This record gives sequence, structure tokens and C-alpha cells, in this order.
Amino acid sequence: MIKLNLLDKKKTAAVSSLPFNLTTESLNIKGLIISFVVYLLVSYIITPGLNSEVDTVSERISKINGEIAKIQAEIDSQAELKEQLLSYNDQITALQEKTKVVQKILETRRNPRSLLERIARTIPDDVWLTSLSINQNADIKIEGESLFYKSIGEFIASANDSVFFGKTLKLAFATTDTNRDGGKKRVEKFKIEGTVQNFGN
Repeated sequence: MIKLNLLDKKKTAAVSSLPFNLTTESLNIKGLIISFVVYLLVSYIITPGLNSEVDTVSERISKINGEIAKIQAEIDSQAELKEQLLSYNDQITALQEKTKVVQKILETRRNPRSLLERIARTIPDDVWLTSLSINQNADIKIEGESLFYKSIGEFIASANDSVFFGKTLKLAFATTDTNRDGGKKRVEKFKIEGTVQNFGN
């Protein structure tokens, strides 16, 4: 009677059917368990925790960016205020300069009131003035007309006797107009020039 050991063949066949030519002896069961545990830790504990941390950091970054935007807006607003203040300062400086000019003019101004009153009192009855001007150098020009040439001389002499002209008034021009009232009236036209020595202020 022939006996065959079928158990050894079945065991050999089972071993040869494992993938990648692995044998049960070559498998490290402990290592597989550790790898599986690590996979579970990464998948269900570490990764969700990291995602939560990333979300928290993102929220903080977003909040900080919002604060930065507010600060930048305040800085821009202050820059506009600074420009306005500089503009106001420029206007104030310009006004101060104008004020100085006006004040200087007021300090050095010459009021010809007393001079004009004296001229009005010394004008003869037959003399009338058509123009009177005084420039910034105190030069005076008087233009007018008279019925008599002699009255022009009297007017000049009387004005020169005052403290205002210091005998500087002179007859610069004189002519006779014979065409007034259709030739019925004769008029002497004149121009007097001089320099004001004292405005009497």
C-alpha cells in the first residue's frame, strides 16, 4: 500500500499562490500593524489637525490684512490733511506778505489833502483846472485854462510861496485858444510842472 503526504503539497501550493512571491515567513506582521496605525494617525488625527491650524492661520492673516488696510486708509487720509494744511500755510504766507506790503504803503503814504486845499485857495477866479496828477516820485503836473495870462502867473507865484512846492512850480506850456464860443472868447491854456516838497502830513 502506497501512502502520499498530501499536506506538504497543499502547504507548498498555498505558499506559492501568494502575490509578489512573498512567503508567510518573509512577512513582518508587526511592521504592517505599525504602518497601518501610522496611516490611521495621519488620515484621521494629524491631517485634520493640520487643516484646522491652516484655517486658523488663514483667518489671522485675513484679519491682519484688514487691519493693514484700515491703517493705510488712515495714512492716506492724513496725507490729504497734510496737503490741505500745507496749502493753507502757503495761503497764510501769501496773505502775510500782502499785509506787509499794504502796511508799508500805509506807513509811507502821502496824503495830498492839505496840498489840494492850498491849491484850491490860491486859484484865481478866472482860472480853472482841467487836470492834476502826482506820481510816485512826487512830481506834479497841473493843467488848466484861464481868461487872462496874468492870472496864470499869479497862481504859480502863490502856490510856490507855500511849503508844499518849495518854488519848484514852473510854466511848462501855454497857448491861446481863440475859437471858444465861435471866436467870441479867448482862453489861455497852460500846463504847470514841479515837485512836491512837503505833503503837510
